[in-house]
Amino acid sequence: MAKMLKCMIFFTQTEGSFDEAVEGIKVVKSFNKKVRTNTCVCKQNYDQMVDIVEKAMELGVDHINISNLHTTKKAYENFHEVVPKLFDVIDYVKEAVDAVVKKGRDITLEGYVPCVLGDYSKYSIDWDENNYKLLFRDIVVDNYSTFMDNVTRKKGKPCRSCIHEENCGGLYKEYAMIYGWHEINPIEEQEEGA
Repeated sequence: MAKMLKCMIFFTQTEGSFDEAVEGIKVVKSFNKKVRTNTCVCKQNYDQMVDIVEKAMELGVDHINISNLHTTKKAYENFHEVVPKLFDVIDYVKEAVDAVVKKGRDITLEGYVPCVLGDYSKYSIDWDENNYKLLFRDIVVDNYSTFMDNVTRKKGKPCRSCIHEENCGGLYKEYAMIYGWHEINPIEEQEEGA
């Protein structure tokens, strides 16, 4: 818990922000409303994923979303300080998914590619079902999924032979530019039982 608190203050730069977030969840739940959280995975928290989802479920969170960190603005300026490699975090993310599924809560994953997720791809957000408008910086985006595919993510040479190429958005551009494509192993044929 102390590490979660320290991490929240690191990112919000505000003392008490963790307690405020917890109190906000409690207030919403007191009105018998559903709560969905989003946790961006970074170098400061990836080894705490199970603790984070356990705390969320303890507070009554109904839907937990775990996001790959999209590096814009400050995250991009501090890329090497905050952005972990996919292979470093993915086992922690999968362990968190297992903890949520075990308790029967809803979980989704965002920004991770199928070749890294493997069987856990079934927890990826279905953007066709979650099509919505978004205020992004100073523009209104009519279709978030299309915007992400066309503006923020890209596919590399390894993606061309992957069976998921058509439905996968690819890596965030900044990630691919700095860390490259070596973690991407295309899935070239349907796995048995999938």
